[in-house]
Amino acid sequence: MHLKHITRRLAILLLSLACVLSLSAYQAGGSSEPQDIELKNAHLSLRFDKSDGRILALVDLRTKASFVDPSTSDTALWTIDFLPGTTPANLASSSAKSFRWERPGPDNSGLRMVWERFNLPSARGLRVEATVELEALGPLSRWSIAIANLGPHLIEKVRFPRVVSIHQQPEERLAVPQWMGELTKNPRGVICDRQGQPRRLEWPYPGALSLQCLALYRENGPGLYFSSDDTAAFRKAFAFWGETDRRIGYEVIHHPENLHTPRASYNPLYHTLIGTFTGDWITAAERYRQWGTKQEWARDSRLNRGLVPDWLLKTGFWVWNRGRSDQVLKPAQALHRQLGLPVSVFWHWWHGCAYDAGFPEYLPPREGADSFKQALREAHREGLHAIVYMNQRLWGMTTKSWKEKGAERFAVKTIHGTVRPEIYNTYTRQPCASMCIATSFWRDTYAGIAATSRAQADGSGPGAMDRARSEAQRWLAASFLGEESPKLAATQLLVYTRTGVVEKNRRQNRAFLFIIPSH
Repeated sequence: MHLKHITRRLAILLLSLACVLSLSAYQAGGSSEPQDIELKNAHLSLRFDKSDGRILALVDLRTKASFVDPSTSDTALWTIDFLPGTTPANLASSSAKSFRWERPGPDNSGLRMVWERFNLPSARGLRVEATVELEALGPLSRWSIAIANLGPHLIEKVRFPRVVSIHQQPEERLAVPQWMGELTKNPRGVICDRQGQPRRLEWPYPGALSLQCLALYRENGPGLYFSSDDTAAFRKAFAFWGETDRRIGYEVIHHPENLHTPRASYNPLYHTLIGTFTGDWITAAERYRQWGTKQEWARDSRLNRGLVPDWLLKTGFWVWNRGRSDQVLKPAQALHRQLGLPVSVFWHWWHGCAYDAGFPEYLPPREGADSFKQALREAHREGLHAIVYMNQRLWGMTTKSWKEKGAERFAVKTIHGTVRPEIYNTYTRQPCASMCIATSFWRDTYAGIAATSRAQADGSGPGAMDRARSEAQRWLAASFLGEESPKLAATQLLVYTRTGVVEKNRRQNRAFLFIIPSH
């Protein structure tokens, strides 16, 4: 009996020792249990740190290209900036005392992460939840974030997702659809200066970005695709910043509406997307186009509703130019005769006011109403048409009409109730104000000017309404393509077709050419 007791105690002791040794091995990293969370499908692999959810790896499984350096990935997956004067000024995922995760579905294509216990006495129940989902048919991930139980804290911006320490690739390119598009062959040199000091580049949308997508890639090789599926034009920004050793990071900045209105929670009503691809900026644009053509602005476009004038559809060449009619229409007429194709003009600085300073005092035209009308009549007789440029949101703050009409009352204000001057004319440095395009005052003002200018243009037009989501560019593209067309980079020539962006010698479709003047 005594021997049985000894044997039983010895067995218990050995079992306890085995548990201790197993736990020690796990803490030392010797356990077979993975030390991170993997989200994976046949195309893409994402790995996250089990302690706080930061990204450790992003791998394209087809090419085996790895884009993130895990040894230096110590930056938070998200941060929250509170309004100035708030304590604390910001909050990061790494500051949570509690982090947990789960897989919402039975497969390995989804991940839900939750951060809690932030040591905020005024918001003890604050909770941040992020979800990541992989698309089944391609190397693309969808990200969303929700913040609950904010208490008295007012959010200025949320930065999510944040991808840090992105590897440098040979023959690297960065394509950003800012205005007509920008393409750099040296993104690290732009984001970091010659001494290796980091910089920050940020692009707002709606605004200067014509599309909600960016591409960082190796020429004709693997690359990263960043975008958003926002269909309601919520305010956001896409940003890259420099790190040490010429690494760079990426994030999306989300701006809540009505910043000073208390809210218990905030969750952007759209996804941000991160994926991989092989090719160039056209490949990235084509991926965005697959989504864009399914949206309302494509399905219910002017083209699909039969509202596009016949001459627009028959245009063979577009000329983008500025100045008086003899500098704009006559060269276009000569081009029309030489090519034997229909030519149309996108006409800037036809107006009488100073460019980017005197808006909206467009009338009378720069060369006078009579000369302007006569030149357009002659152009029409030859089958040449023009779209005249007008800015849809700016009012020059030094103009006579700004004071006489009390336009400041209807201008967009900062959170402090003041007008924020914007300067675009680099010669005169005269400021403009952004008008609220939702007010009847501005709509009536602009509609009156547009109607008069159309009449003086002998029915030519319509006027291109610029700067409300880059409308001048979007209107032209939507008229032809029925979508937010990918207007990515070129230097002197942009080539479009009825079916999308084309690259010379890669697509065989009818092209519409925008010739950009050198002055």
